[in-house]
Amino acid sequence: MTGNKLVDNILVGLSSIAVLFTAGVFIYTTMIFEKPLPDETKQMLALIKSGREQAFSEAIKLEQMTINLPTRTTRLRYLDLEVHLVPFFPDQGKTIDEQRPLIKDIIIDTAGHMEPEELNTAIGRMLLESRIKNRVNQNLGQQTVKDIYFSRFVIQ
Repeated sequence: MTGNKLVDNILVGLSSIAVLFTAGVFIYTTMIFEKPLPDETKQMLALIKSGREQAFSEAIKLEQMTINLPTRTTRLRYLDLEVHLVPFFPDQGKTIDEQRPLIKDIIIDTAGHMEPEELNTAIGRMLLESRIKNRVNQNLGQQTVKDIYFSRFVIQ
């Protein structure tokens, strides 16, 4: 200690107060305090309200398309496709509706350059989705398409 009795008593007292305070906080948080249970209905309503504004944009359905696929044999191969586009924000649906011909052309061009064997795999479908999404967003000049869903995907 310091050798001065008054300073030593003050240091011991301050240390004792700090130890008692810390012990009190631990005892209170572990034994006395009970966190209130969450109210499921309030949280569900808040999630639905915030989700409709941000994440759950309505998907825009494009007409069913039949796309010729390249083949090395004389047998004709085609892709029967129905696409749903999900915009980032609900107000971007109008932009997608106005650019339907451009978007359909991008889909036809992108899918038309992929082999049927490649499109038959899950990775090929994910690659097609990624390529379409990137090209549409690039041609529209902004991030418009968030997700692409295929409701019909038949390779003949």
